[in-house]
Amino acid sequence: MNKALIKDFNRAIQYENERNFQAALNIYLTIIQQDNTFREAYINLGSLYARMNMLTEAMACFNNAVQLKEDFVVYFNIGCILYKMNEYKKAIIQLEKSISINNRFALSMLVIGLSYS
Repeated sequence: MNKALIKDFNRAIQYENERNFQAALNIYLTIIQQDNTFREAYINLGSLYARMNMLTEAMACFNNAVQLKEDFVVYFNIGCILYKMNEYKKAIIQLEKSISINNRFALSMLVIGLSYS
């Protein structure tokens, strides 16, 4: 992986920690433009969008990340976004995928329970 992109990625994380979300967002977008397989950039950008309540954008990022590689955390994030969008049945499907990969991840079970209530 390109060392300059990794350096930029770490700088974006630093900006997030400093609550300079717009600067972090711009860096993540630039990284993805330069390398559309940089999965961690999609995940961090999706999380940032979610914190900014930009749920459609967050969902797109998490979907890109899961297409590159499936894992229980990304499915959990997708499920949480769908839950926030009041798409409870779709959320449950994604959260069940999370549990099928890691059946010890209690947060997925918690959000499934909330989705049924």
